[in-house]
Amino acid sequence: MFRSIKKLLYLCFLVIGISLLLLTLLSVRQRQITVTYNDISKLSEQSIFKFTTVREEVAEALILNQQSRIIRIIPEIEQLNSQISRLFNSTIIPADLKLLLV
Repeated sequence: MFRSIKKLLYLCFLVIGISLLLLTLLSVRQRQITVTYNDISKLSEQSIFKFTTVREEVAEALILNQQSRIIRIIPEIEQLNSQISRLFNSTIIPADLKLLLV
């Protein structure tokens, strides 16, 4: 009788230990995914803000016919392009959503 209770107790400890190990591994993976999604979200927000700003500057420069101002905007456009490229190259964003970036 005591022998079977001892085996049952060891089996319970083993199952609980494996469950805790699995839970720890899943929580680490969840943390990695959360950090990645937060980075993508932040980059997306920055890109939208930069696009809006650049669009307004270009429109204003075109309306006022100020070519020198457009030339000063070019580095911002290049930076926006690199941000969008990083979003487009992200493996987490589904292909359907990447088409919306185009």
